[in-house]
Amino acid sequence: MSQLEYRLFDEKKGFPPLFHYDSIPKDEIVMRFLCDYLVKDGVVYEKTSNAIEMPLYVIYVKLADDETPIPMNPHSKVGMGFIVLEITE
Repeated sequence: MSQLEYRLFDEKKGFPPLFHYDSIPKDEIVMRFLCDYLVKDGVVYEKTSNAIEMPLYVIYVKLADDETPIPMNPHSKVGMGFIVLEITE
């Protein structure tokens, strides 16, 4: 298992971390490296670049101005053991 961090691509702010995953499989990291967008908590981010700072894998993102997420049903998150997908139109 590896570590993954999403960082805001903002040099003036020192590339602040947005999300951190302590234990994530490498195949999932590869899939996330290939994605152009991240939708998390109703916010759409666009990938700008990837980096490897061993042992940390990093994905740099910026806010996506031209994308909007599809509204989620709040009841779809209920329960444990589910994978929640947020998508854009």
